[in-house]
Amino acid sequence: MCGRYSLASPDPARLRERFAIGDTVPVRPRYNVAPGDDVLAVTTDREGEPRGELLRWGLVPYWAKD
Repeated sequence: MCGRYSLASPDPARLRERFAIGDTVPVRPRYNVAPGDDVLAVTTDREGEPRGELLRWGLVPYWAKD
């Protein structure tokens, strides 16, 4: 398993409306998100409000030196 996925929506405004992520994070279709890419994620702040931010997609195994 290579861990790839896609992020596709006909209208990025629908994602902003649904998750209230604001205008600070770019929303663009991604049809081949691979490990190591920065991707849009919806998280919450300390008050529990949703926010959008860019996170690195992937997994570093416990035995890796980095």
